[in-house]
Amino acid sequence: MGYRAWLKQQAEGGAAPALPFGYGLGYTTFELSAPHAPQSVPAGNDVVVHVPVRNTGSRSGRDPGHRNPLTQ
Repeated sequence: MGYRAWLKQQAEGGAAPALPFGYGLGYTTFELSAPHAPQSVPAGNDVVVHVPVRNTGSRSGRDPGHRNPLTQ
C-alpha cells in the first residue's frame, strides 16, 4: 500500500500502525554475547560494560545497543 492510500485509510478511521516508525525493525539479525564488566569499580568512577555483538544475518547492519542507566 502506498503512503497516499494509507493516509486516506487513516482519514477514514482506519487501523493505526502496529509499531511506530523506526521501532527497531531491520533487515538482519544480531546475537549478543555475555556482557563483561569489572568485578568492582571505585566510588565515583564510571562503569564500562562490553557486550560483544555479532551479525548473524545475511545482510550488513548495525545494532546501536540500548543502555539503561541505573542510579542509587
